[in-house]
Amino acid sequence: METDTKKLNLLVVEDDFFTAKVVVRMLGKLWRKITVACSCDSGLEELSKGDHDVVLTDWDCPIQGDGIRIVEATDLPVVVHTGDIRANVPAGIRVLHKPCRIAKMQQVLVEAYMLRKKRQGKE
Repeated sequence: METDTKKLNLLVVEDDFFTAKVVVRMLGKLWRKITVACSCDSGLEELSKGDHDVVLTDWDCPIQGDGIRIVEATDLPVVVHTGDIRANVPAGIRVLHKPCRIAKMQQVLVEAYMLRKKRQGKE
């Protein structure tokens, strides 16, 4: 089953402005809406609005915590985006290592979304 991501909203939690800009440029035409939060705190605030379908979060946000806060705060599908190949990410969370190609990023985000839908019995 294919997913039309142009109907879905993506939350990107990324503290590095350049990386966030690259992600938005890579995925901008593939999703209905992409919201960028520049810290874990602003990511948590965005999550509370309930406007998102999938979350792409940096694992290491040195200023205001790390991606585990995002993972623990939501039941949305979360994909971790990290430059640390040794990142200690909990089991069951998809990981993308920086840098990442657009096709791979899109594929992993869609897979995370579809897995959640399947688990909820909405397939």
